Amino acid sequence: TQQNRDALKWTVKHKIDTVVQLVIGMPGETPETIKESADFCSYFIEQNSEIDPNNLSINFAQALPGTPLYEVARSKGLIESSMEDEEKYLLQISNRDARDGKTFMNMTDFPQLVVENWYFAICSQARMTYIKKWGIDSYWKIILRSNRFQSLNESQRITDNLDTGYFASPAREKKIAAGVATSTLSKAISDNKKSLTENEKLNIPNIFSLLKQSSLSSTSSFYPRFFWHIRCFSIVFTFLNCVRKYGVSFAIKMLGEYFQWQCSRPFSFLKNKEPIEYISLRKLFSKKFFRNIPTDSPAMDTLRKGR
Repeated sequence: TQQNRDALKWTVKHKIDTVVQLVIGMPGETPETIKESADFCSYFIEQNSEIDPNNLSINFAQALPGTPLYEVARSKGLIESSMEDEEKYLLQISNRDARDGKTFMNMTDFPQLVVENWYFAICSQARMTYIKKWGIDSYWKIILRSNRFQSLNESQRITDNLDTGYFASPAREKKIAAGVATSTLSKAISDNKKSLTENEKLNIPNIFSLLKQSSLSSTSSFYPRFFWHIRCFSIVFTFLNCVRKYGVSFAIKMLGEYFQWQCSRPFSFLKNKEPIEYISLRKLFSKKFFRNIPTDSPAMDTLRKGR
């Protein structure tokens, strides 16, 4: 909404650090709603060149007790109704990061591989928005001083170059205990103002190096324009990343679900499509839209309704 956009614009204007946080994969999520989320992130990226387009907090919807999503999952049988099964589920999601998708229950009308690809689509658009608005040189300044880069082997090589005088920076006199000090790297890149071709001397990691360092998900960050141009085939990259995250067997299961969905798409026109009225899950829950579970204890009603 415009109010959210204004809030972002004003926080950036008054130099208040903030991060766009999204929850994707809620019931009713579609490619259209994902595009709206991506456009919202792009608007944020366009506000200031110091905003890192890779620093987005995108989480998959996680069903937690006291939320309508949790009750939807229970009503659909995704969470078993007995107290023992609920406890087992809660132990599985305890202290888990909602970004990795491992605790995600797909309650959309799309296969999980497509939902995983939505994450990539939002990030890819945010990166290209930054490059189009602020330029590729500014993008390299941002990413080469980010935590994503400092965890790689190439980061230490830049430290070595700084130390030997390659950048002729007075910052080499500072002691760097480990990795690359953000201020040092930022100044080194800023002073030299090198183009992308010359930045090869900065040891920007190649794809093979990233694979060796088990950093497949970072390849799209270091090669944003390449991945933007091949975005029609991004599902392949998403599948490979799912192999890394979930293992081969589960990823193949996701791929099978995806192909089955693709085969059924030509016949989707046979379904009667009625206009959709978007209502929040909490309102649907309060209107008793979802089925009751006979084994539920009345004493738990207050807790299940949430705040």
